[in-house]
Amino acid sequence: MSSSSPERILFIAGGTDGIGFSLLIEECKRCKYSKIYVLGRNFDRLKKQLLLNTRSVPDIVELSCDITQQDEIKTTLSRIKDESIHDFILTIGTFHRGNIADITHDDIVANHFHLNCISTINLIRSILTKLVKGQSQILVCTASVAVTARSPYGLQSCTKAALRSFIDTLRIELKGTTRVMNIMPPSVDTRIFSKADDHRNTDIYPPPLRVVVGMQYMLDCPFDICIPELLIEQHQFDEQQLPG
Repeated sequence: MSSSSPERILFIAGGTDGIGFSLLIEECKRCKYSKIYVLGRNFDRLKKQLLLNTRSVPDIVELSCDITQQDEIKTTLSRIKDESIHDFILTIGTFHRGNIADITHDDIVANHFHLNCISTINLIRSILTKLVKGQSQILVCTASVAVTARSPYGLQSCTKAALRSFIDTLRIELKGTTRVMNIMPPSVDTRIFSKADDHRNTDIYPPPLRVVVGMQYMLDCPFDICIPELLIEQHQFDEQQLPG
């Protein structure tokens, strides 16, 4: 797999915010993809960023979709022909903080499990027919809590662990046709906390670009090599060491 292949097509689910948005901006600086599908809800930030980028960028196709609605997934993906996507990246997820005794039924079913597990799994299942057989890869961004449970993040931990198990099974089933990988970052400086009304100071967290570097490494490996999981531990963060 060459990192300079001009005809590869990328699909980023969650590319309008957080880690997915950072990955999209970095990929627009490379010549790896001729077209990038971006699935999200609000594209204002993306449009502003692309206006600031004076260099040539891949063909960007905006796909507005609420993945909690199965019919919307079906309608959205109908715009893409079968066996056309080479790399599918999923960074969608929500955040929850709270003690187990205080978790409500809506927290578990309607809000958190639905997006982090049910909807995400449905989206991945639906994209399978769109992947180029023998040349495609799936990379899902879960979280380090998928392997190391923490309190008061019990609900976050169990949903990410469930998604990790699904990814492991998918890797077995698609071996030889599609490379399936999972990257598990620590807390990252994104807006996911404020969206959940958790207004913590995130300055001590590494930026999304740190995770993006690891994602690009996994995607760029020769196709006969699979890095099934990459667990990122926050060892030390120094803003001065950021590339570029």
